Amino acid sequence: MTEYKKERGAVIEKPIVNHQAYSDLALWCNENNYCIIDQGNYYEVMENTQTLNDLKVNKLLRIKEMIASTDYKCLKYVDGELTEEEYVETRALRATLRTAYNAIEVARTKEQLIAIM
Repeated sequence: MTEYKKERGAVIEKPIVNHQAYSDLALWCNENNYCIIDQGNYYEVMENTQTLNDLKVNKLLRIKEMIASTDYKCLKYVDGELTEEEYVETRALRATLRTAYNAIEVARTKEQLIAIM
């Protein structure tokens, strides 16, 4: 089974053959301020050089997309087409996403942002 090196400059050949190892590498990158960059014929592990504002914008966009993906259920609930029991998980998810959104807006360091979602 293919394992990927967890270090700067590590190369991952395409196509990905071990999705679990790639997923493990991606988690490691997220925890250690690295990212996986598509270099065309291969992927490369590189230091994450995004600015604080870049990180904020990306996380906020992702959360907006996640909230938008639940709008349909929200509207169905408001229109009486979903019961309270059917909507309870969506309501909790939306509350969690709003809390994360607010925390991202006031975060002052990359470490704070990485810790949110």
